[in-house]
Amino acid sequence: MTMQRRQALTKPVVLSPKGPAMAALVVTGGTPGAAVELDGKPVWELDASGNLRLSSILTAGKHTMTFSKPGHEARTSELDVNPPSEGVIHDVKLASSVATLVFNTDAKNVTVKYRRVGDPQFNETIVPAEVAVAPGSYEIVANAPGFQEFHTEENVGRENVTVLLKLVPLRDYEFQDQSQLTHNGEWIKTKNPGTYVNLKPGILHENLIFARPGKTLFWNKKVEWMIEAPERQARVQYALEGQKLTRKLVVGEQTSNAVETKVDAQSASQNTSLSVHVRVEGTHIRITNDKGIVLDDFTAPGQDFTNGRIGIRTDSQFVVRTDNQ
Repeated sequence: MTMQRRQALTKPVVLSPKGPAMAALVVTGGTPGAAVELDGKPVWELDASGNLRLSSILTAGKHTMTFSKPGHEARTSELDVNPPSEGVIHDVKLASSVATLVFNTDAKNVTVKYRRVGDPQFNETIVPAEVAVAPGSYEIVANAPGFQEFHTEENVGRENVTVLLKLVPLRDYEFQDQSQLTHNGEWIKTKNPGTYVNLKPGILHENLIFARPGKTLFWNKKVEWMIEAPERQARVQYALEGQKLTRKLVVGEQTSNAVETKVDAQSASQNTSLSVHVRVEGTHIRITNDKGIVLDDFTAPGQDFTNGRIGIRTDSQFVVRTDNQ
């Protein structure tokens, strides 16, 4: 343009946009932390409130939005954009892709192995337990000392599944030699009442229940048990005769620490039986009744009964139950 001296000129200039018009992407009500893909390309992730706003990212037309997060099912949404209007997506919560297996049982010290059918390896946990798993069919194996191995298979969807582990006790599991025993229902009787029948080494927290013994012509019959050290050279012997409890420590041929005490060992559940709880911890032996009253509390000098064993000698019927007190 040509301008004269001291001339002022005003000229409007209209700028045309360079390239296509762009719109903002707005996401609300999503799953916090979910990754966002736009037309197959990652762009960002949703914030802690499940929201996202990105300016000038959408061209006019249709777009595909994909939302994903580990442990959740991916979700795809279609968006039709007309700039400068924003592209808005509401309520894109992702459904969880895992469920929970809950293991329950009345038995103690239960270990469970589980795997989805077709997987090469088992996972392992201690019951009670809750574990997160993907949907599918699961093989489950449970084991506990003194019980038969338990097998089952469960189909897991997206709901929590509770598995009740019904473990069956092994008969006479506690005893070293089951051939010494006979049975009358749940009651046990030894084939040779004059000899001790021994529990397996290390089983040292037990409740011994005896059918109340009869009498001879002059005195009550007695029931006996002992705690024997692993090397078999030392033992603590107990005898219960009526209300009289006697205890002595025998090391080799030498006897010491003999006591005699009046006790009440009647079973709390029935007056026709006697019940004593035996608990052994190293050098310490503690005998209680069903009410928790201590009948004998003894620390054997110079002896360690860890991994020792309990022996029982009686002509009465009896039952052995694991004592968890």
